[in-house]
Amino acid sequence: MQEPEILSGGSAGLSAVQAIVFDLDDTLIEKSEWIIPAMEFASVKLGLDPTRVWDLAARYVQAHGCADAGIYNHVLLECGQSDSAMNIRAFVAWANQFEPKPGALSLHPGAREALESLGRRYRLGVIADGPVACQKAKLRGSGLDRLVHAVMYSDEIDGIRSRRPDPRPFRRILADLGIRGPHTLFVADNPLKDFQKPRDLGFITVRVLTGEYANHDYPTREHAADYDLSSVARLPDLLAGVSLPRRPSSALQSASITATDVPPSPPAGSLAS
Repeated sequence: MQEPEILSGGSAGLSAVQAIVFDLDDTLIEKSEWIIPAMEFASVKLGLDPTRVWDLAARYVQAHGCADAGIYNHVLLECGQSDSAMNIRAFVAWANQFEPKPGALSLHPGAREALESLGRRYRLGVIADGPVACQKAKLRGSGLDRLVHAVMYSDEIDGIRSRRPDPRPFRRILADLGIRGPHTLFVADNPLKDFQKPRDLGFITVRVLTGEYANHDYPTREHAADYDLSSVARLPDLLAGVSLPRRPSSALQSASITATDVPPSPPAGSLAS
């Protein structure tokens, strides 16, 4: 079967590319693979039934096709708890302390093979937005720490203020890789905040249509990536110059905040009523 929605747009040259920088959540990692066991871990700390929480979270992902921030509201309400901002912050804070076992986290289909292939020719890096310890655990749990040459944890610069679209992580990763922007691809998934700033810095930008924002369009032309791909698995084809079919444009939809965009707070021992 021919894969739909593979490629659109693109006038930026690719022959001079020397490095590829990736977003983490929903670009490389299948976020639901992390969030379901992380919520189970958090449920034990919060006095909830972990088996029920796992089942509720898994059913939510199955019904919605992704693990967006609404999963916390859903699980809390289904467990008879308030989905107040305080309770969600406590749930997220405990979930962010979850440490998956090495190899326990899956990448999107074909992404690992693509990275192994690309790493033989290009310098590879990751910019990870979110609580640093949590993002480091995801790198170890997925094995990505052994597949890339450099990792920039945005929160190490200035907390949540240095997450995208802040330019500082992009400048730091270029320095770590020893590459200039025009020779670097940036690959990510969020059409609302991921591409305008790196394009201003000279990156060639690639959007992958995976995860929470797969069906959202760009709010303006200035937000658009140079290329749209169905997944990271197709990146070697793009760089090899393979002709790929264009995807139809989608209607703009509103986007919800992601779990790692929720400001962290000290974990609470119990939920508020």
